[in-house]
Amino acid sequence: MRLSGLIIRELRWPWQCLALVLALVPGLRAAGPVRPHPRLDMTERDYARLKALAAARDPRWLRFESQVKRPHTNAFEINAVESCALDHLLTGDRAGFDCAWNLVRAKIFRNGRNRDQGLIPLLESHNNNEHYAAYSGGGFMAAVARFYDWCHGSLDAEQRAGIA
Repeated sequence: MRLSGLIIRELRWPWQCLALVLALVPGLRAAGPVRPHPRLDMTERDYARLKALAAARDPRWLRFESQVKRPHTNAFEINAVESCALDHLLTGDRAGFDCAWNLVRAKIFRNGRNRDQGLIPLLESHNNNEHYAAYSGGGFMAAVARFYDWCHGSLDAEQRAGIA
């Protein structure tokens, strides 16, 4: 009985120290409220600046938009997913969302439409080539994450659940 009390006292001090560190070090505390989408790779200032370029039909935006509208030949082209998602985010154009969603769902769902038959594992989606999956898998996952973030407001509950 006496030994168990000693063990409990000995274990209590690390937790007290951890609580003290969390209370005193600002970077380790909760960051506050979660900001709304978009959150990835874009500050509110970036978002406002890019949205203004799109609204003004700036030549740089028009050049970007012409690339987004071109046919995509690869079954899953990371740049196409991100470009279509960004176009949708900044203009609200449903075609940008549909373009990105069709590319993403064809690559992540076994049936190419929804999660009913499950997800395709990363290695399998890269033809069971470990080198290829390791080399391009991170970019692939980042593109899906950006799509989810940038198109979040247009995803329905089933689509969100299917990706999350």
